[in-house]
Amino acid sequence: MRARNNGKPRQAEFFSDAPPLDEIRALGKNALVLIDSSALVYLVEGPREFASAVSRFLEMAAESGARFAVSSLAFVELLEAPLRRGDEALAAEYRRLLSNSSLREERSLPEDPSRPEDRSRPEDRARPLDRERPEECLFFPELAVFPLDAAIGEETALLLSLARRASAPHNAFKANSGGVGAASTQALGLGLGLGDAIHIATARVSGASAVLTNDEAWKRHPLCPKVFLVSEIAFALREDGE
Repeated sequence: MRARNNGKPRQAEFFSDAPPLDEIRALGKNALVLIDSSALVYLVEGPREFASAVSRFLEMAAESGARFAVSSLAFVELLEAPLRRGDEALAAEYRRLLSNSSLREERSLPEDPSRPEDRSRPEDRARPLDRERPEECLFFPELAVFPLDAAIGEETALLLSLARRASAPHNAFKANSGGVGAASTQALGLGLGLGDAIHIATARVSGASAVLTNDEAWKRHPLCPKVFLVSEIAFALREDGE
């Protein structure tokens, strides 16, 4: 996740190879995109440029026919900070976002799913970023929630083992320490933490073809599906004049 940094969202370093927006529009009707919790934090809390970038990504991908998913870990990551601070309004906003979701029990979504009628009102799918500028509305997607089950747990272990092996022999003493504590400390050569590994494992087990995050470490893992970075999308939108 790693979106919050002392209250300020993390921004990736500047780059010159932002992916074209056409890649997003070309995702297609059978594509499943896993959304990292960090992208949902941007969507709800800002900053404004990143919130708009996430919203436009979701809107363009939805127009192509893509569907969206999150790990059940998102409930923990999104609600922990506002509950700890006693920010009930923000917690309610995250509950509202996550309530527009459905729990998926199967391993992957069918190739050509029959979509239930969308009973949400238009004003529930496009909501203002803040009360100061109510005319600026953001796209809030329907999310399929994949629970952490045995298959995702095993895939998570595989991803962490690969990340930790990549860090050897420099960090061999940490790799030999074993246990969840060792796995959850940034799993070293690839910068992959336990939460990151759960999200990527969920993407792989659910059959997602792409992920949306702002964590560059995900790009370095060889088993991660195609990564769209929020900061790169924001840059591409500026260059495109949107």
